[in-house]
Amino acid sequence: MDKYYKVLLNIYLKHEFYIDGKLDSAILTPLPETALFFKNHRMLLKRKKDCFVLLQEASVESNEATIPCDEITLWFGLNFNDQNYQLRSGLNYDLRQQKIVVQLESKEQTRIDLNNVLPVWNSPENLNTELSHVIIDKENNLIFTSETDSILRFTSLDTGVYKFEQQYFLKCNSCKEFDAVVSLKLDPSQLSVNQNITMPAGRYHWRYHVLKKYNMVKTLSLIDENENVFFEAVPSNEEDRFIFLSKVPVKLAQFISTSLILMEQETVVKKFLPLPEITNARFLNAQDKLLVLEAFVTI
Repeated sequence: MDKYYKVLLNIYLKHEFYIDGKLDSAILTPLPETALFFKNHRMLLKRKKDCFVLLQEASVESNEATIPCDEITLWFGLNFNDQNYQLRSGLNYDLRQQKIVVQLESKEQTRIDLNNVLPVWNSPENLNTELSHVIIDKENNLIFTSETDSILRFTSLDTGVYKFEQQYFLKCNSCKEFDAVVSLKLDPSQLSVNQNITMPAGRYHWRYHVLKKYNMVKTLSLIDENENVFFEAVPSNEEDRFIFLSKVPVKLAQFISTSLILMEQETVVKKFLPLPEITNARFLNAQDKLLVLEAFVTI
């Protein structure tokens, strides 16, 4: 009987930051339990130029899977291979205790936001409460209770999203090395489908520090000739420094259509100012933990 690998689904990873929207550096890896399932059911996850493709061995004659399976939830680890992916995406969270969790089900378009960031709890001790521990799954089935179940029962729970009181959390013993975790509810009876995961682009205020070294101007303004970003002066404690802050947060992009100039009334003082970089992200001040992107200019 002749066999071939038929396409079950395509997973596209996208990012709003990039002009072409592609997230070429990302790598999707089956978690151990899913890798074992693939082996037992002759499935493969392959990287194509613009997506990941899930394949299953099937008969050429019948188009039926060689080893059929029922509906199942598959789990993958996702690495963005970008040390600035949190800043680039505007997702501020503790990497040591939380993960981005993407749950792909019936909808084909999934856009990530802070609601996708969940704590990772692999032990009852993570619940940090003196109350009895009652854990339920997404279908409200009782999974664990500290009154009758041992700690071993909790630590051996399958990878999944569970609920304790009003808090959803991720239980996953094998996701530490990944930036995010993706779950996919696979229904083999469906025709091949596309799943699109889109990472957002962060929005940040821009803050410019203009240092007077060669030009002792008395007044100064920062203007975007394209009128996409507007700035207001911020009081400075230093006589040789002007500070300007964008009035609203600016969406990060691989290319931003701005042309910034410094003006003293009607006179151009400096043109072609550099744009702030995400590596220069700072807190607005000691009290307000709002992040801003900073740039420094000398005149």
